[in-house]
Amino acid sequence: MAEFEDWEGIAAGRPLSDDHNLAYRQLSNAEYELVDLRKRRRLSPARLDELAEAQPVRSFAALSDELVALTKVVEALGGHVEVRAVFEDGTITLLREPAPPDEGPPAAS
Repeated sequence: MAEFEDWEGIAAGRPLSDDHNLAYRQLSNAEYELVDLRKRRRLSPARLDELAEAQPVRSFAALSDELVALTKVVEALGGHVEVRAVFEDGTITLLREPAPPDEGPPAAS
């Protein structure tokens, strides 16, 4: 599996907001869980890289504005957004937006 820069290295290189710091910590934890999953599935890092390279390119980058807008709607409705890796035998949460401050239930219209 490709090596990733750890969040401490990223944080040391530039100032980060608390939200960014939390996101980097979550991603770092998810990377460790994915490494554990790779080991349980008895894949070498090189073999996983081969399999990953063979996957079709799917990018959410083009959807970033829409995802931001949907996140705002979800939060306005009192929810939060999560990004999860889903497998037959379980899930790994990659990112979880913090719950919005408790402002009570949304007003009925």
